[in-house]
Amino acid sequence: MDIFNPKGASEVREHAYGPFVIRMERFTTKNFNINYGWVTQQHISYSVLHNGKIVEFPAALQSNTGFSHLWRVYILKDAPTPTLVAGSQSVFLITTRDNSYNVSPLYIQSTDFIKFQWLDAKGGKPGPAFELFMGDERTPMDHPDTLEGGKYLMINQKLVLHVPTMEKYDFNKDGQYIDNYDKSGDALAFSPDQKIITFPGNFQTWNTDEIPKYGNALVSYDFRRDSIRVLPYSKNDTRLIRPEDLNIDWFNTYFNWDTTGAETILQYHKPDKAAMWQGYFKDNYYHLYPVKDTLLLVFKQFILDYLKWKPEAVLTEKYHEYTGRVFQLGQEKAIFYLVGQDREVALGPDLYNEMDEKTPALIRDIGNAFNEVLRSGKYQEHFTTIPEFEKY
Repeated sequence: MDIFNPKGASEVREHAYGPFVIRMERFTTKNFNINYGWVTQQHISYSVLHNGKIVEFPAALQSNTGFSHLWRVYILKDAPTPTLVAGSQSVFLITTRDNSYNVSPLYIQSTDFIKFQWLDAKGGKPGPAFELFMGDERTPMDHPDTLEGGKYLMINQKLVLHVPTMEKYDFNKDGQYIDNYDKSGDALAFSPDQKIITFPGNFQTWNTDEIPKYGNALVSYDFRRDSIRVLPYSKNDTRLIRPEDLNIDWFNTYFNWDTTGAETILQYHKPDKAAMWQGYFKDNYYHLYPVKDTLLLVFKQFILDYLKWKPEAVLTEKYHEYTGRVFQLGQEKAIFYLVGQDREVALGPDLYNEMDEKTPALIRDIGNAFNEVLRSGKYQEHFTTIPEFEKY
């Protein structure tokens, strides 16, 4: 239950922009939390005025949230005339028109949050996506928010606004799949001719019993023509060990744009030589994947040799069906757990005792040293393959 009192605003700020005034009003709500009782929260209500009158909107701002006010108002920098982007779960353009104004919908929706992404933010490549949330105690009130950083602004992966001309392009309106592949993340790449948006994609199993050769794909949209192309790819050939590795550097290594024909087409670029398998770091752990069972003992011996530890440094060896084969290695406060199970080997701190402050740095030293050896081509025979498709 929320108690909403916008008339009791504790702070009000107004900012002029062209013929508009953006009003920000900070207010509080009380919400009953089963763990903490009544909790007070701060929010910001926005409104836009033109010639002293509140700008009205032609459709609902939101649904099912209990807050009917504007959640955000952005100045759209680099628009040809003073322009605002305003909304909550639906978002609108507010533009000047003669001595008046015009409000037009950018995207109308009933659930979730509006998401923006500049397609040409970083050297012509997509920047990070961000969502439209209600202003709160962290939101500064000394200036309005500004949308800036590119010419092509994508909204909810359904519409592209070309800011200099204010042209709008709807695409993938019906959310159609191609060969049962659908996009599964934010825009990854933008073609040099600024026509094609490429997203990471996955094979969707909900409406088919088909088992594909590859579970991953890149899904490309020509947003001007509203057409789709799908390029399935191998996680093994592209050394895609984990989702975090699916970034622009990975994309530029394994894919390129064919611009020789009438259409720009994304294609796979096979390297002259496959990259060596290496380990990666996450949360004070060093991981090796995908590996054979034999790598566990190889890596254990590497650790002992690297640290100049004698065999007595292997303190315990256990096996459990859930945790796999586990070695406890250590001397004095330097205690590690080395675990091997299901195509993976992981080196991390002691699971049951307080971690020494030097342990994470030592794990990183060991991992970096082993990666250097792996890059030379050694021990590659102890790696196996990543499953190309997993049906859950």
